[in-house]
Amino acid sequence: MEKIEHTQRNNASQRSQNKILELKNISKSFDKGEVLRNINLYVRQGEFLTLLGPSGCGKTTLLRIIGGFEAPTSGQVFFNGKDITSLPPYMRQVNTVFQHFALFPHMNVYENIAFGLNIKKLPRDEIRRKVTDILALTGLSGFEKRSISRLSGGEKQRVAIARALVCEPSLLLLDEPLGALDLKLRKSMQLELKNMHKKLGLTFVYVTHDQEEAMMLSDTIVVMKDGVLQHIGTPEDIYNEPSNAFVADFIGESNIFPGTYLGDNRVRFADVEFSCLPHPFEAGESVDVVVRPEDIELSRRESHISGVVTSSVFMGVHYDIRVLDDNGHEWLVQSTKTPGEGRRTYLTIGEDCIHIMPKERT
Repeated sequence: MEKIEHTQRNNASQRSQNKILELKNISKSFDKGEVLRNINLYVRQGEFLTLLGPSGCGKTTLLRIIGGFEAPTSGQVFFNGKDITSLPPYMRQVNTVFQHFALFPHMNVYENIAFGLNIKKLPRDEIRRKVTDILALTGLSGFEKRSISRLSGGEKQRVAIARALVCEPSLLLLDEPLGALDLKLRKSMQLELKNMHKKLGLTFVYVTHDQEEAMMLSDTIVVMKDGVLQHIGTPEDIYNEPSNAFVADFIGESNIFPGTYLGDNRVRFADVEFSCLPHPFEAGESVDVVVRPEDIELSRRESHISGVVTSSVFMGVHYDIRVLDDNGHEWLVQSTKTPGEGRRTYLTIGEDCIHIMPKERT
């Protein structure tokens, strides 16, 4: 795959334009094969960047290379323009928050948070001031003497984050830090993380496989598959203009069909010919076509596509409606109203809702 560069930054104008971190041609191989292939990526000062992808795509390995816990097979890691590829973790201005917290059970909350400052041999009064400030920021004031074993999952996560932040790193790495929390607590901690990022102005690199979490937290999302970067962009860019069928399918829900670009802003898929926006494809070229379910209008007015509603499930905000068209294709439609199961309906799709991308699926 060709080198993918950042194409976003509309929301970064208020941030520093300096690249704090840059990865050049990073590859990594283990005994079972190559897990990262020629990764080129940069992170700007103050950015919240998320590495998103399915299990085994290489996102945690890439994070560990940034943190110095793994060495790349080839390529270089630059921090503020300096090559740090061979530096050990403790010599990098980087701290990491792990999924399983890695707290010291024999220490109380205060001692856990102060651990890194004690290693640096800072004066006792300075340590006390820094720990007190970070306890307040993370909502842990009054927990100083609490045993780790007496903390809830969310409280342990806050301690882990506080311990990482108190040393004032230039870059904070977070490896699926909310993965062990229940859904309600996870949602609450997402908001807290986002607020901390805004208050501190630090640079965050976050790893998750949760698409909704990535969309909610991130300035920039990097979608990965099989050790290769698939798309880099803002949440809006990745959802509305996915670079390929994998990204479209992984981010949200989609109707994906094989099609043929006919030229003159026309495309054929699902056995129907549609108008579409201009695309740089050759006439007759095979393509993948993506239509988001919320972009399809159900109507009683006759249109190109007619079919029967096979199922209709209320999801709280909308209905998930399955329609089997007269050519045998199944469509997912999301709408606040439903015709009801067994009813005949027509599907209308605007030309700006038809996303055409290079052929990937067979």
